[in-house]
Amino acid sequence: MQDTSPESKDSEKKIFQRVWFWILIGFVLLVVFFMMLPVGIDYGIEAYLEDQGADLVSLEDIDFNPLTSRMTVTSLKIIIGEQTVLKIPKATFKIEWTPFIRKRFVLERFTINNLELIIAQLENGNWQIGGITLPAKEASAEPASWGFSFQEATAINCSIKLISSKLTSDLTIEQAKISTLTSWIYDDYARLEFSGKLNDAPMQLQLDVAPFGSEISASGKIKLNGLNLKPFSQLLQPQLKTLAGRLDIDLNFETRQAAGSAIDHFQKGSVKLHQLHTHMADMVFSNKNLAWNGAVRVNLANSELVFNLFVD
Repeated sequence: MQDTSPESKDSEKKIFQRVWFWILIGFVLLVVFFMMLPVGIDYGIEAYLEDQGADLVSLEDIDFNPLTSRMTVTSLKIIIGEQTVLKIPKATFKIEWTPFIRKRFVLERFTINNLELIIAQLENGNWQIGGITLPAKEASAEPASWGFSFQEATAINCSIKLISSKLTSDLTIEQAKISTLTSWIYDDYARLEFSGKLNDAPMQLQLDVAPFGSEISASGKIKLNGLNLKPFSQLLQPQLKTLAGRLDIDLNFETRQAAGSAIDHFQKGSVKLHQLHTHMADMVFSNKNLAWNGAVRVNLANSELVFNLFVD
């Protein structure tokens, strides 16, 4: 039997101590990294938004836990000039890490409350959403190599203002939810459920859409009560010289288009116009009430239009 010398025991002890020393150092660095990560995200968000042209960016806190993949943004505000273009009291994100390996971003859950957002069209025609300017689309741009998925996204008590040269409109979201929107599952349907107001008109929408397949399709139902038409008059000029009145809609609809083929649209329900006032060519409608209840199918292929009307 061979005895271990004291020098050998000391050497093994030193190696053991060094291993644990580096493990401890690595653990401390990992903890410091996780603690500083929210600070880095905070700085990155503020720097990016200021680079986009924001005059003032304030962000109270970011709480990020990489173990649970959960991040909470608290009190984000963006000001351009004297206008607050984005205000987020609280937003919560939960992502999945594993799909990153396959270049896929999966947002498992997203919740936002009391959002205030301005979408504006700039003088050069580009759009700016909450202070972030969307780049002009290039015709030669390559398809995106990353896929994305929203498993569940919910918005409650939010307001969105749209500002363009021809239209200023407000969308009030009492509650909206989108689920199972996935870019790499081509035939899968995503559902959007919305209740709120378009300007001063109560609105409800349910939409099932498959936007990524060889056939783009959308179906659902929409209800709109008492929409004031006057703010939309400039969109229809010069065909309509004036437009005023109120619009009610209660429709079920379905739209489909396969690659390289016609757009097929079908709708069934009622459309009502109250106190309509409009001037089109030589025709003038003043204080007219019009109502229609029936079904319409429209097939549009190239320059040909086939229009079928079915009235109940």
